[in-house]
Amino acid sequence: MNRPEPMKLIVTIIERGHGARMRQFYLSEAYQLRCVWQSIGQGTASSELLNILGIGTPEKDVLFTLATGPSARSLFQNIHSGLQANTHAKGILFSIPLNAVNGLAAAALEHLETLEIETIGEKTMDSQTRHSLILVVLNQGYTDTVMATARAAGAKGGTVLRTRWAGDDEVHNIMGITVQTERELLAIVTPYKERAAIMEAINTAHGLKAEAQALVCSLPVEDIARLG
Repeated sequence: MNRPEPMKLIVTIIERGHGARMRQFYLSEAYQLRCVWQSIGQGTASSELLNILGIGTPEKDVLFTLATGPSARSLFQNIHSGLQANTHAKGILFSIPLNAVNGLAAAALEHLETLEIETIGEKTMDSQTRHSLILVVLNQGYTDTVMATARAAGAKGGTVLRTRWAGDDEVHNIMGITVQTERELLAIVTPYKERAAIMEAINTAHGLKAEAQALVCSLPVEDIARLG
């Protein structure tokens, strides 16, 4: 008996104002990606670097999409002929394998799909290069400092999202360290070989006992593609 294929989380980071259009494509019959959440983010790269890299303005729309394995493969397989041909936004999207998802949600998504997935031929863009998603939760006001440390260790840029502690108390105490209620989430996509150096640099300079109180973790990136 074959084990069920893991679900995927597809993260899309594109220029501000293009999120709604991207969401429409994801929900269309061509892709049938049913669960899409949209947020806003702020890029950390300078305007000059953004122009050099060709990824547009620092203000970003961020989409989180829950998908079955076949749907995610179809999206990345047809990224150039389908989505990118009809979307003029600049940005990046990548998928993360999920070890566990609510069973009812997974069953519902599989039931809603009517796509006939063909066998994958050509590999997706950058599939030969392993990437990681580094997530850094830190106190507000320290993002530029932490990102400067990450860049010195090899990071090219990141995206910042505002977060809030959602525990029982507004201020939670972890191992005797008082953590701010309002926090920032810094997301950095980097080649796997540079992951350890970046994480170590951030943790050494801005860890939980430093003013930034940074908590660092990483996730594997399965597929990655650039738009625009």
